[in-house]
Amino acid sequence: MLTQRRIKNHLKLAQNAQANQTPVEPNTMLAMTDTATTSEPGTVPPRKSKNVRKRNATSRADFTSTVNLASMANPSQVTMDSQLKEMLALMQKEIAEIRGKNERILGENESMRGEIKSIRSENKRILTKEESMCGEIERITNENKSLRKDNECIDDDLAIIRKDLDAARVQHTQDIEALREVTMSLVPLHLRDLLDRARRKGLEHLGYETWEGLRDSRSVYQLSNTIFDALKWQGQADAELDAIMNKQWWDLMRMAWHVAGCPYDQYRNRYASDVLDYGTDILEDLAKGTTMYMRVLPDVSRSELKFLRKGLSNTINRLELQQADENIQSAVRALKDMLLLRAT
Repeated sequence: MLTQRRIKNHLKLAQNAQANQTPVEPNTMLAMTDTATTSEPGTVPPRKSKNVRKRNATSRADFTSTVNLASMANPSQVTMDSQLKEMLALMQKEIAEIRGKNERILGENESMRGEIKSIRSENKRILTKEESMCGEIERITNENKSLRKDNECIDDDLAIIRKDLDAARVQHTQDIEALREVTMSLVPLHLRDLLDRARRKGLEHLGYETWEGLRDSRSVYQLSNTIFDALKWQGQADAELDAIMNKQWWDLMRMAWHVAGCPYDQYRNRYASDVLDYGTDILEDLAKGTTMYMRVLPDVSRSELKFLRKGLSNTINRLELQQADENIQSAVRALKDMLLLRAT
């Protein structure tokens, strides 16, 4: 459409230019009209006979000669021809550019067609995948339905079991009550046995052989006070006796190791009236006894432990100077090591 519009514009320009020129003979105008009509683009000439074609050729030759003569006689005609040639060249150039643009557009259309095909194939793949996912979802839905049915069946079974348990509980209520009564009757027997054992233990502590001998001359309140007072006094006496004995043993052992570690002159002046040669054989037994006692020894002060540790150190030095038996030295060293562990 654009090309046709441009051609029409060029023809109008040519007609305007021709209208401004001097008139030409009628034969010349007729020939030019025939030529223009023949050369008009887009028209299809009808088929003619040989005589007609000969006449046309003759007329063209006459027209050409006439035009040449006219152009020689009229210079403005030459200018118009050159303008027409330039316009034709411009039209051909524009037609070539339009053809190139059309080819480029066709190529872009082909590439877009390929992209559309790829998009269509991708859409098909996505649709196929969605269909498979829909199938998977449907399968999972069916599995959930079957699981729901199984759960309903299990709930029904549990309800039946609960009903059976309730019926069994009602049926065996009497048996349970009888068992509870038997159990309650066993508890007093157990407590009675414990009470009898406590009575016998109390009689042993109080020095009586029978319970009747203890309560002959006492009322119930006097009897309880007598029993508690006697047990309390005996417990305190036993505790005090144990404390005295432990304290005595502890002091004796500490002083024994202190004496064993004293030098000979100091020992003679303090602990012996005559010159005595005290031996070391007893030290091994003393070390073993002290070790056994230290395992159950109650808490003592740091000063007392320090006093015993000093006596052991002096005893070891004395045994080394005298080159005493190795067993004796080992027993004393073991006692000192245990005392060091006890002090830490």
